[in-house]
Amino acid sequence: MPRGVTRSGRFGGDNARAFLYGIQIICTPYNYSVTTGKPRRRWTRRGFTEAQIAQAAVELLDAQGVDGLTIRALGQALGVAPNAVYTYVASRRELERLTVEHVLRGVVDTAGDEPPRAAVTARAAVTALCRAAHQALRRHPGAARLLMTAPMDGPVARKLHEQLLRHLVAAGLPVAEAARAAYLLITYVTGTAALADAELAPGAPPPTEDAWVQARAAAVAEIDSAAWPLTAASAEVMARWVGAEQFDWGLARLLDGVLPGVLPG
Repeated sequence: MPRGVTRSGRFGGDNARAFLYGIQIICTPYNYSVTTGKPRRRWTRRGFTEAQIAQAAVELLDAQGVDGLTIRALGQALGVAPNAVYTYVASRRELERLTVEHVLRGVVDTAGDEPPRAAVTARAAVTALCRAAHQALRRHPGAARLLMTAPMDGPVARKLHEQLLRHLVAAGLPVAEAARAAYLLITYVTGTAALADAELAPGAPPPTEDAWVQARAAAVAEIDSAAWPLTAASAEVMARWVGAEQFDWGLARLLDGVLPGVLPG
């Protein structure tokens, strides 16, 4: 006789229990537990907007530096499993792109879309755009280093590059020369920010400019003037390399060469 069937032809044993359990499952409301009869805890899918993901990534970059910007770390910051992060970003490369876009978004929003009509005004627009980009990178130590490896093909990065080209063309440069000048300015903005950030410990917030300059002044004051007389003589200027004054000085000299005859307004 088949197992689980009685002489009377009825189900019995394990089969009977399984059959009754199945009926119980079918008849039990979906929000109640079959085993306890109590309401189940409802699990809801945690959703994030792209802006929330980007903001969390930037905060992670600020706290842990470029090396700490990982899918696993972002998942921990959001309170989800690493695999859940892939719902929002397909790869580490995509995460880097999203982070760069978020850092640069404020620069694009500030710059405006309309090109200046006069060459002098165009030079002022280039200066303002470069300053804004530099300040954005300095607010987020690690961002400049990230820009050197991350994709720069997102819509915000593309728009920022287009605005820079537009201002340079408005200042009188042919498109090809404007493209060369744009690359020069991008490397200057990124490079100066990266060199300053290299002096900070990963995740350390940047000090105020005055405090930073004072710390650098104390360090360069120890230079042996007998062995390195010119370096010692320029110590005060070297201490201010991380300041806005040095950035503006270098930017002005670059624009003097790129836009000859177009003096600052």
